[in-house]
Amino acid sequence: MKSWQLHEAQSQLPKVVKLCAKEPQMIYDNTKPIGIVIDAAFFHELMAIWSRHHRPTIAELLDELDEIHIEETDEIEVPPRVDRDVDMGEMLDELSL
Repeated sequence: MKSWQLHEAQSQLPKVVKLCAKEPQMIYDNTKPIGIVIDAAFFHELMAIWSRHHRPTIAELLDELDEIHIEETDEIEVPPRVDRDVDMGEMLDELSL
């Protein structure tokens, strides 16, 4: 993989783009990697692989639920609460057997 300093890549961008058809071109700012220039077809392959294996984040799932909530205008009908008689003494007796 060819490596470029940022100032080199900027001044020779047509060459960097041409070479990325053969192999990815790594761009550095001094010693820090800041980007990779890749061929468009390779990018689409990577995106296809990513989409097959991507698991949504909690934030994405919550966003999806929010969208569903906005789209769904029907209110959920909640039945009225019905109290029931619970004899706690009897329940404790059963547990202490």
